[in-house]
Amino acid sequence: KKLNLKKYGLTLKEYDDLYKFQNGCCALCGMHERHFNRALHVDHNHRNGKVRGLLCFDCNTGLGKFYDDPELLRAAIRYLDLNGFYVPEISNKE
Repeated sequence: KKLNLKKYGLTLKEYDDLYKFQNGCCALCGMHERHFNRALHVDHNHRNGKVRGLLCFDCNTGLGKFYDDPELLRAAIRYLDLNGFYVPEISNKE
């Protein structure tokens, strides 16, 4: 795993401790790392650099697309609530 931990001021042990604390799952969507082709990303506050948790690529990128702005994210939720949202059909077929 290439994690670039120095950028976030984390040691490998600190990353591993956070990984264990999150049970190897994305702190946002809850999916386990084994469902992705890559390691969980270190999510951090862009203003103060503080590490917030570990996220999958999609969740980490999604937050970035909304500039980590809670008001913008709330507006997106209101939009989805008003206009409907996609729920994938779950099939038991193998």
